[in-house]
Amino acid sequence: MPHYLLHLHDTQFDTYNEEGFEAPDLAAARLIAKSSIWDVFAEEALRSKLDFRGYIDIADANGRIFDSIPFKDAFTILGL
Repeated sequence: MPHYLLHLHDTQFDTYNEEGFEAPDLAAARLIAKSSIWDVFAEEALRSKLDFRGYIDIADANGRIFDSIPFKDAFTILGL
């Protein structure tokens, strides 16, 4: 099974994951990345602040980036 790393980039800091996770394919890795974004926003919601300017890179141990997911693409936003 492929091994992926998630690297979070937002306006305040960059966090590079060194442990990573295994997923059957890139589609599954994308779902895990979106779940990580949801976790970030759960913390931000507690502070009444949602900053959509960041993104998560899905990479391998060699630094090859397979995909980048902007925070805004992890949500369906209604009523704005």
